[in-house]
Amino acid sequence: MITVATSIALIFSAVFFLGGFFFFVAGHRLKKAGAVSKHEYEAAREYSVSETIRMQRKITEVNANLDAIISNTPQPVWMVSPQYSLILANSGFNTLFSSINNIKITSGIELLNVLNLPETEKTYWKSIYDRGFAGASFREIKVFNIGDEARHYEMNIFPIFVDGSVTSLVVMAHDISVYRELIEKLEQTINEKDSLGEQLLQSQKLESIGQLAGGIAHDFNNILTGIIGTAEFAKEKTANEEVISDMVEIIDSSRRASELVKRLLAFSRKQIFDVMPVSVNEIITDLTKMIRRIISEDIRLELLLTPSLTTIKADTTQIEQVIINLAVNASDAMPAGGILYISTSLLQLENTLVLENLQVPTGEWVEITVVDNGFGIPPEFIHRIYEPFFTTKSREKGSGLGLSMVYGIIKQHDGYINVSSIQGRGTTFRIFLPVCHEQARKKPSGSWDKINIKDKTDKKVILIAEDEALVRKVAVRTLNRLGYTVLEAEDGLSALDLVSAHRGQIHMLLTDLVMPNMGGPELAQTLSHMIPNIRILFTSGYIETSDIPALELGKSDFLPKPYTPDQLKSKIQEMLGENTEICQENSTSA
Repeated sequence: MITVATSIALIFSAVFFLGGFFFFVAGHRLKKAGAVSKHEYEAAREYSVSETIRMQRKITEVNANLDAIISNTPQPVWMVSPQYSLILANSGFNTLFSSINNIKITSGIELLNVLNLPETEKTYWKSIYDRGFAGASFREIKVFNIGDEARHYEMNIFPIFVDGSVTSLVVMAHDISVYRELIEKLEQTINEKDSLGEQLLQSQKLESIGQLAGGIAHDFNNILTGIIGTAEFAKEKTANEEVISDMVEIIDSSRRASELVKRLLAFSRKQIFDVMPVSVNEIITDLTKMIRRIISEDIRLELLLTPSLTTIKADTTQIEQVIINLAVNASDAMPAGGILYISTSLLQLENTLVLENLQVPTGEWVEITVVDNGFGIPPEFIHRIYEPFFTTKSREKGSGLGLSMVYGIIKQHDGYINVSSIQGRGTTFRIFLPVCHEQARKKPSGSWDKINIKDKTDKKVILIAEDEALVRKVAVRTLNRLGYTVLEAEDGLSALDLVSAHRGQIHMLLTDLVMPNMGGPELAQTLSHMIPNIRILFTSGYIETSDIPALELGKSDFLPKPYTPDQLKSKIQEMLGENTEICQENSTSA
């Protein structure tokens, strides 16, 4: 193959040959005409010959240097004629093209036809060369298959002009695969950062909605407690069947509203959970009959449970609610029937698991997967499915709180939930819950250290601390009807004043957790020092798990709002070890 240096050497040799020939002819004519002496002519001739030899040596040296530079340049370099033939090239050119069809490439080869390029490649290279011969200098990115690897090359094409016309093209190619990989990794990092940003915004959005939901639930539960209690009292005071029916309807509606509030509390993660080591496999197995009843008969349930799966710390009731809600959601997505898969597995992550909308940190996780082959979730809705009251179902199908509840429960269990869906093919929910490696336990029934009552006719004194007037009124009326002496206060400080006036007479404290001036936990702690044997019953419309003091068996318990008078009665009597029958309420009772 003719190299660049060889071509230059041939050009210069021709120039000096013509120069020497011109000197010989001109000198001979001058000598013949007597213009120069023989001595001068010989001296000039010898000088010309020596200069020619010196220049030839210089050309040879330059030729060697240029040849070394071009040959050792790792980047492919080649020159093309207007007829698309190869004028010169270095070894890098062979690297790009010899692998196409193993043809030996030499100078003069016709680049478009002899290489047997595919038609698409011929068209591509012809357009590149034609653009250069039109006088344009430009860059082009092309992928070359070298061995089993695809490499990206940046080609710099520039024309060589002689007397204003393009006589050839020089093409220099540079392997930019490494840079492309770096750029792709950078783009991936940026995309991951954007994805994390979207996850953060979504998490903050859900957190804000959760705080709002929790606040609404707190106020709503207080209202419901008053409504249910007042309706119960009104129902017992009348013999009018129509009024009784209306009161029953009010109570039933309030209870349905209470269930709605429970879902809000689950989403806002402000429900109290009874957490203990449990077996996910046992929970799912125990739910099998119920799931088969709630899903369509055309849907087949398939369980794929990993044997000897380690335990998790969870509230069994809440995990059951998660499974049921996802099963109902899957059933609604398969109106024409299908298959519902529920599986469990142990996941050991040495590196962070990166999913489309979620990152699960390293550690050991029990994974619960719920898969359906229904109609899927539209992409524009996938980021909104956990929002309370958001639903694509009809009003009869649901309230839009099912997945909100699932999200809240999983978050309160320090877990993660991810959803992926393809329209027309189905939806997959993946739940990740941390393992605990403790033996599974069943929920204990518990027992109270009952108080020995020598004389049941003795009235017990119960102190009520509640800032909501209507709730306080219902509690006072309920306990008065049970025959207790009731002291009532609107906050913790007022309750302490009553304790000072009735020291030694108070048997039990019924207190809300969140009150102005002094909250329930601080009040309970103070009273426990003043009255060591006092029974304490906490109540609240919502709480964070950390808000409730440690419950001491036999001395303290918790009653969530909204509660009915009968629920309050049962809890009070359970804690005091009594079975007092409810007394007929005097119409003048407060």
